[in-house]
Amino acid sequence: MLGVIFFRFEGMYTKKENIREVTVSLDLIFERFGYEIKYLKEYLAFSKESVSERVETISDQIFEDTQQNPELESMLQDMYEYESRAISSYLYHSSIVLVYTVLESTLAQICTELKFTARIAFPYDKISGAGNVMKQLDYLEMMASFPLTEINRIKPSLGKYQKLRNAIAHHNGRFHGKDEAAKESQKKTF
Repeated sequence: MLGVIFFRFEGMYTKKENIREVTVSLDLIFERFGYEIKYLKEYLAFSKESVSERVETISDQIFEDTQQNPELESMLQDMYEYESRAISSYLYHSSIVLVYTVLESTLAQICTELKFTARIAFPYDKISGAGNVMKQLDYLEMMASFPLTEINRIKPSLGKYQKLRNAIAHHNGRFHGKDEAAKESQKKTF
């Protein structure tokens, strides 16, 4: 077996000790995760290559346009710089969102497997809080008695990563806030 987790359940809603152990096999989840990482690496390599090719094509086009209209060289050079940064930014942004999605998806599978194997009455998404990954970690902590120290150790990093992912997905990768101080705070966080 690739992965087996032993979960120790305690009575959540009573002070009585109601402990039972459940074995949850994570073999298929680990195998799937391995393939997701493999395909993600291939996608990122392909995307990086495509970005390089696109930047080179734009460079060639700008050069030709500059030869035909030398008086527009400065404007065309600015356009090239902007497009080069934008294309690279799209690659990095999509990479961040994809990696976060793989993490979120894998944790969801683990939580779902736990819910059904241990016959837990409610799913992770019924936990209050912001963001699925944080809910999933809270669910594993509450339902499976995961060590609080381990979860608290990784939560701050994942929280920052979640904020970065949300800035990309919901604000086009731009810092946002009610004022400049809020934007500066985000810049320091990332």
